Amino acid sequence: MKNNNNNKIHLLFDLNGTLMYRDRKRIQKKSLSHDLKLRKRHYIYLRPYVQELIEQLLTDEKFCVYFYTSMEPQNFLPILELICSLSNTNLVSGILDRKFNKRDMEGEKKWDTMRDLNRVSEEYPTINNTNVIMIDNEFRKIREMSENALVIKDFTREIVGTDDTELKLLQQYFKEMSSVGIKDIRSYLKTNIFPPKKIQENEKENENEKEKEKEKGKGKENEKEKEKEKENEKENEKENEKEKGKENENEKEKEKEKENENKEKEKQNKNVIEKEEKQTKKVNTVDELQELTSKLSIKGKKKSN
Repeated sequence: MKNNNNNKIHLLFDLNGTLMYRDRKRIQKKSLSHDLKLRKRHYIYLRPYVQELIEQLLTDEKFCVYFYTSMEPQNFLPILELICSLSNTNLVSGILDRKFNKRDMEGEKKWDTMRDLNRVSEEYPTINNTNVIMIDNEFRKIREMSENALVIKDFTREIVGTDDTELKLLQQYFKEMSSVGIKDIRSYLKTNIFPPKKIQENEKENENEKEKEKEKGKGKENEKEKEKEKENEKENEKENEKEKGKENENEKEKEKEKENENKEKEKQNKNVIEKEEKQTKKVNTVDELQELTSKLSIKGKKKSN
């Protein structure tokens, strides 16, 4: 653990909802994976920029870093190692477990607790109202030390997996704090409200730039989609032309078939007519023969007489 010094600023961090999110159920979001799983009971999701923030503070001689936790050591230590990295865990100034809290008599739930700064000061005598900041996502837990409170946005299940920049803003805030001399942190917090307007404006500019880039990306995607649509239309036109060509060929084939059928019918009709003509000719020749025979028989009778 890092040695405390009365000239340093002591930062007391809440964990769940501030630096990370813990849940018994896995969050089902596209391309999102948990950072740690504790004994098959809890899924841990680190807040964006938490490792960068803590590394900056642990390596800055102006700050001492502490973590509040209600978890058992076997559950908390893997989270601590993940947040601080193994090489920096020895730079943490203290772990504040349940004994550094007290019951919240005004809490909505029976198990609601709040921070007990007096108990912290007993354990760490260099900590007092002039040099301590309580960083939490719930004002309720630190309302008795309102002048030392730094409340940040709640890191909820809905925010996990999004482009959350709260800790990035906090990183810049502490960087500026480190560059100035501070006698009483309460006056500094009062005149330098988090997040500062400059940082907010820069963040908004960055967000606007990101939005512009997204819009450009969308524009390019739309252009690509339009090109694809044009290509698809051309392909569809080609397919339609092919279909029309096939239909025309089919029609020609049908016409040929009809012509062939008509020719066959004509042939059949001709054959029928020829047969009939032959039959009629046969009949005529028979009749002629009968007439000739009858005439010859008549002549023969006349001669005999």
